Amino acid sequence: MTLKIVAQRADGWDCDMLPLEDYDRKLAALSGHCATFGRDPVSIHKTIHFPAIIASDESVVMERAQAWAARHGTTLEGMHGRCLFGIPAQAAEKLSPYVQRGVEHVVINVEPPYDITFLVSKIDLFRQTRRSIERLVLCRI
Repeated sequence: MTLKIVAQRADGWDCDMLPLEDYDRKLAALSGHCATFGRDPVSIHKTIHFPAIIASDESVVMERAQAWAARHGTTLEGMHGRCLFGIPAQAAEKLSPYVQRGVEHVVINVEPPYDITFLVSKIDLFRQTRRSIERLVLCRI
């Protein structure tokens, strides 16, 4: 029902990060609803949001990812497609298919307690990730 309303009335669609095959299924449903209303699905701005664990050091990423998985009752394998984790190049590689499908905006969730020093340090990592995505997309065009 939500995707039908998005197709009929919304300027944007915000979706949890999903495994790519699930995202594709939702995107196809949105496109179908858009066709019903005579709307181009490209006119809907797409956003995904997700928890993110990105660090320069892969061992730090894995340590934090394992802790996150334990807190949320899942495994590292269960996190794939639902949580973005890795060094910037890996994160970019995981985001690239979503960008290729029209995602324009990415929102990350950072769990408390908030360490402002940690968050400020992440700004550069996210810039690196964005640049890596841009390079990946340009290489595939």
